[in-house]
Amino acid sequence: MQQYQPRWVNGQEVGTGIRKAAPRYEAIAAELGDHRGFTVLDLGAYNGYFSLRLAEAFDARCTAVDDHRGLPAALAEAGDDRVTGVFHRLTREEFHALPEFDVVLCLSVLHHVPWWEDLLQGLQDKARLLFVEVASASEVLPKAVAHCPEIPEAVAAIEGARVIAKSHGYRSKKIRPLYAIGSLD
Repeated sequence: MQQYQPRWVNGQEVGTGIRKAAPRYEAIAAELGDHRGFTVLDLGAYNGYFSLRLAEAFDARCTAVDDHRGLPAALAEAGDDRVTGVFHRLTREEFHALPEFDVVLCLSVLHHVPWWEDLLQGLQDKARLLFVEVASASEVLPKAVAHCPEIPEAVAAIEGARVIAKSHGYRSKKIRPLYAIGSLD
């Protein structure tokens, strides 16, 4: 079975994934510029690809959050003490109890969260620079509990939201925009 996205191991991409990670990472890295040592919340981290790359390239301190069973092993194998794992889905209360972060990644997560509107508002409050990728409203996503046309509309309507990349969705030719909101400057 092909994984959702490739893994990041010892400074290189390993394996293939249904979703390409490198082009999305490169768009995020371009937004980060020459900043270093910032904090990152990576919601829906899957196997930690983005957290591990950001820790390595930017000396970022990352919190990778996902209930994917491969995340603990991926982080243990990497052995990067700049990346901490939270190995379950956060409840609304756990999310709101988190501190603020310099950077927050929310890549293709909102359609999995019934309280997505509250999450989206909270993400804006917790991040200086927020990256949000949304599924196309017309994608077929049988496991998504909150998939609706309002999600992409709500993200696009955030003041200052700008599309920095586009990629194919999950087993789909539908295009998912990746937005950057805010700045580290």
